[in-house]
Amino acid sequence: MRYNGSNYELRNTGHASHYFPGEQIPAYLYMNELYAGMNGVIKPTPLGTVYQACKIATFFMLIASLSMPILFLMHTYPHGVRVTRERKGEEVTRLPAKPTMLAAPVTDGTHVHRYAWKYFECDKAEWQYDSCAQAYCRAHHKTIDTMTSKDEARVWVSAGLLIGYFVYWLICHDALTPDGMADDPQDEENQALVRGDELSPIDYIRDTTDFTLARSDIRQSTLDFVDRYYESSYYQDVLDVIGVDRDIFRMEFDWETCHEVSTAIDHAHMAWLEDKKSYLRIARIISGGDTNAMSEFSGSFEEPDAYGTVHVDHLYDWGLEDENDVNRFAHDHWMVLVDILERNGCVCLCDWKQPADEFLPLVGLTRRAAAEGIDFASVVGTSGQGDVGLADWWEGNACLDLPELSEKSLLIANMDIDSDAYVLFVCSEGEYRRIRSLAKSLGRIINQAKQGKS
Repeated sequence: MRYNGSNYELRNTGHASHYFPGEQIPAYLYMNELYAGMNGVIKPTPLGTVYQACKIATFFMLIASLSMPILFLMHTYPHGVRVTRERKGEEVTRLPAKPTMLAAPVTDGTHVHRYAWKYFECDKAEWQYDSCAQAYCRAHHKTIDTMTSKDEARVWVSAGLLIGYFVYWLICHDALTPDGMADDPQDEENQALVRGDELSPIDYIRDTTDFTLARSDIRQSTLDFVDRYYESSYYQDVLDVIGVDRDIFRMEFDWETCHEVSTAIDHAHMAWLEDKKSYLRIARIISGGDTNAMSEFSGSFEEPDAYGTVHVDHLYDWGLEDENDVNRFAHDHWMVLVDILERNGCVCLCDWKQPADEFLPLVGLTRRAAAEGIDFASVVGTSGQGDVGLADWWEGNACLDLPELSEKSLLIANMDIDSDAYVLFVCSEGEYRRIRSLAKSLGRIINQAKQGKS
């Protein structure tokens, strides 16, 4: 049957049986299917509706059936496959193949560490140019071919805004490398002009780096913040500043917006600094203020790239597979803190299946336990508790009576690294409450064994 010049087959054939070849009948399209209209009444037929509903339901069932195996695997192995790590002089310990920084829970978004970490390589205005050019042409009723050099210059300003705003913040915080972004003896003077709002950051990056910001342009001490912020949250902060009524691809530079964006970056940077203070407080308590551990951790926070380079051979012992894994590990302050504390004898790594007569002597070798004179070996040797497994004790399925700890108001705590390995250390009850609270503010976990039943 022809309808509007196209061939169709009537779907409601029950009605079609009353018609004869060559007869003209009222008909209509419904969801791209042709239906005859009884007595000229145009309405969806029950048969057509059911047919279309079945098609839609079948489609969604197919999608669901294909998605279920993937969702199951994501739920079962949320952090990937774990690997086995052989530690010299110890039993085999299983640790995560990948650093677990991204496993930190994303809650209120007020701390930079909760943002997704991504190694910053560079940003180029040319990556935004096409989008800005199309937006400019739509607004000015032009085409790409009819754009003048003046039009192109205005488009480059829009394309370079994100880089320009961020470079303004970097310059104001003296966060560019000592030589600046170009081999120009006047660069220091130009940066001073930018700081004084006399030279726009757009003009600065146009004349120095051709609208590009590279990793090598940024000081080491600021790179960790940039890695955590630029790719994951900076763009959204800019959108929050300019509002929903303004098209970022059509914007031109103005100082008011530049200052507002800089303030937004300041807030994120302050949160990053607060995180640093919290990490350092945890490190100070667990290490007992150990000078070497504190100095090394502070340096790793300031220059994570350097930490990864210096300790690259050692870090591969954690089961890391390539340079990208090393970079990620070196920027995961929690894992770096564990690594430093372990190498300085402040914590010990124990496997979940180790019995008490194996893991307690290791805890006894840590600095705090040794300083307190706690002899765990004699405790398990005389009490018959040596077979109690670490995981059973920790989950409250078994009991360990450790009077030498309770008499001194001490306990054994664990730095959770999202693994079946435990990072154990001894601390006082008051210290435990403080570092547990600090860890929680960072999206991390420090816990103690649940009280089991004898």
